[in-house]
Formats: sequence, C-alpha cells, structure tokens
Amino acid sequence: MKQRIEINSHVLARPLSKTGEADILSAQDRLDMLDLIYTVGWCIDAQDYDTLQTIVTDDFTLDHAFGVVKGRSQVIEFFKSNANIFDGHRQQNMNMLLRGVDLSSSIIVSHLLVTRLCDAQGNTGGFPAIVCQGVCTDDLRKEKDLWKLQKRTVDQMSVSEIFMPDAAKRNFFGLTAKGRKEFQAR
Repeated sequence: MKQRIEINSHVLARPLSKTGEADILSAQDRLDMLDLIYTVGWCIDAQDYDTLQTIVTDDFTLDHAFGVVKGRSQVIEFFKSNANIFDGHRQQNMNMLLRGVDLSSSIIVSHLLVTRLCDAQGNTGGFPAIVCQGVCTDDLRKEKDLWKLQKRTVDQMSVSEIFMPDAAKRNFFGLTAKGRKEFQAR
C-alpha cells in the first residue's frame, strides 16, 4: 500500500495566525528557527545532551513511536538510556515549513530522514542506507528572544526492514501520533 502523508492543511496555508501577529516571521526568526532544528539533530547524533538541554524548554515533550516523554530532564534521560537506538545513525530534517502562530510560538513541519552508517558492531558493509523517513512536527517557543524547542512529534514513519525486522512494529511506526494513541487505547 502506498503511504500518503497526513498533514493539517492549516500548516500548509499562510497565514496560520488568526490574530495577524505572526503573518510574517522575520528573516532573523526564520534563520534562528532553522539553526535550532539543525542543532537539535546534531546534538542527538553526537549525544551532546549538555547543549541539547539548553535549546529545549523545561517542559519539552518528545512524542514518537517509542513513547511520549515529558520534561527536559526525562527526555535527556531517555536519549542517554537508549543510546543504542541512535548509535550509527544520522538525522536530517528537510523540506521545512516554518509557520508563526503568534509572536512567541511557531511550528515547523519537515521530513525526517534517518541514515544508518554502520551496524551495532561498527561494520560499514552495505551502509550508508536510509532506514527511516517520517514527518516531524516541531513546536517552538521564544524565550528571552531565543527560539527553543517545546515539543517534537515524529510520526508516519516508513521504516526499513534493516532497521526494524518486525512488520507489526513497522506498521505501528507508520501511524500518526493520534493513531498511535488510538491503537494503544484498544
């Protein structure tokens, strides 16, 4: 079955803001937001959690197929205790849509590509390979003139058998965040 991306049309439409405050993000805001998202990826790839904790909010939430983790300290601990999930992989956010909600909050929607560089033993034969592709929705909040990541939702992931041999798990990763909640409520 061909996978179709589900995305709210309000993210695609301009302007998102109902108040008119965020109709036009400044060029500096846009550059700062792009830099933030790229830095988050670098921090996860490099396991630089000291820097990561300075660029996410105290109430940062990570919502993905591995679960929902709330609070900056808890998210950092999740990354540390599950480093094997991210070892040998690189993340790339691309095709970013930046939308202002109001003067201090914005949304970025992008495609997230995950490339595997080696296997668990460090062998590089057959790699690099794209092993996951999904939709990444980032909610940003401006604190003291700095954009920070408040929430990241990763869903609708198309996952390679190389990364995840179990078909049922791959199907679960393919759900939207709302679909995951409905599935788990059954």
